[in-house]
Amino acid sequence: MSWINDVRVAYKFVILNLISILGMIIIGVLGYTTIKQAQKDLDTVNETYLNGIFEIGRCRHAMRYAQVQTTLAP
Repeated sequence: MSWINDVRVAYKFVILNLISILGMIIIGVLGYTTIKQAQKDLDTVNETYLNGIFEIGRCRHAMRYAQVQTTLAP
């Protein structure tokens, strides 16, 4: 590591900036791909598991509507 002592300070700053930019790019790409994968997983959950809950809500609404219609009937 004695070679780093021979490098000028300006070049050290350039190297440090390049390393930090590379790190930010890696973090950004990993974050983007993780968010895309999470979106796919949420879409899968929505398509497979939440349809039943939607149907239960429709049935509940239909039952409440029928109750109201029977109580309001003359």
